[in-house]
Amino acid sequence: AVRFFRELEFRTFLARFEGLRKPPPVGPTHYRPILDLSALEAAAVECRQVGRFAFDPEPDRLDARTARLIGLSLSARPGAACYVPIEHAYSGAPAQIPAEQARRVLAPLFADPAVAKVAFHAKFDVHVLAGWGVPVAGLTSDPRIAAYLLEPAGKMQGLKDLSAAMLGVRMETFEEVMRKARP
Repeated sequence: AVRFFRELEFRTFLARFEGLRKPPPVGPTHYRPILDLSALEAAAVECRQVGRFAFDPEPDRLDARTARLIGLSLSARPGAACYVPIEHAYSGAPAQIPAEQARRVLAPLFADPAVAKVAFHAKFDVHVLAGWGVPVAGLTSDPRIAAYLLEPAGKMQGLKDLSAAMLGVRMETFEEVMRKARP
């Protein structure tokens, strides 16, 4: 695209496009598990107040039609995110919010088209949430599609690769986030 803009002397578009490729500086990060209803309600309120949030459902399998939701990540602000375990069933799993209570809090947030939503691999994520009984409205972008448009050869197809390449940030692993939930 850069070559095309230069060739046609689209200086304004070129400046906008190059501005998009420069990531914002990344400051300190704060990731936390959400293990009680009041913390989940507070996270939902924050998403509404900000008016935009990113989400990433964690399914038990990669087939969106049969996947069961076992957790969900939310982020309404740069450098801050939470993970809501919903149906983790492993030895030593922390106490969790019952799935129906979590659904009651999250469904209105996801159904509200006035709150913008961002999801990496949105088609899959929307199907997983629909299978959990939570429709998604107000989806505004999918960074996976944007990454493909920037790099069609597929070098940045995964979220971890994209985060490292574009932001210079190593994503915390699931284990690192959940370790914070242990007493």
